[in-house]
Amino acid sequence: MTHIKTARDIPVNTTQWGQDRDLNHAGPFRAFCVASFAMALRRLGPANFLYSDGDALFAHGDRRKSPVTGKVAAPGLVYLLQDCPPTGTTMTGNGLSVTATGQAIALVASVPLTAETWQQMTEGEVTVFLGGRIVGRRRGEPA
Repeated sequence: MTHIKTARDIPVNTTQWGQDRDLNHAGPFRAFCVASFAMALRRLGPANFLYSDGDALFAHGDRRKSPVTGKVAAPGLVYLLQDCPPTGTTMTGNGLSVTATGQAIALVASVPLTAETWQQMTEGEVTVFLGGRIVGRRRGEPA
C-alpha cells in the first residue's frame, strides 16, 4: 500500500481529464483523489455518489439496481445541463422544482426527474462540474 503524505506523492496525469482550462481551477489533484476513492468503492459493489468541496461538484456514476428488472446495470447516475435565461425558468417534475435566473446549472440524479433529455453517465465515470458546466470527465472501466 502506498502512503500519501503530500500532493506531490500522487502522480497526476491531467490529460486523462481532457483539456478543459477550468479543470485546473477545479483541481486535478482533487479530481484524482475522488476518482481513486471511486475506484476503491466500486470493488465493493455498485457505488454512485456526489461530492462537493464547496467549489466543484464531483459525480461518480457506476451502476444501480433497476426497479423493473432487478438487475444491477449502468447508468448509476444521469445529469442535465441547463442554461437559464435572464428572465428565469422553472423546471418541475417528480417532486423537483428548480427556479433559476441567468445562470448555468447542472442537475445530477439517479433517474431523470423531468421530461428533458438527461445524459447517462457511463459505468465508473467521474465527472467534474463547475459553475453548471462540465470541466472534467474520466470514463471508468466496467466492473
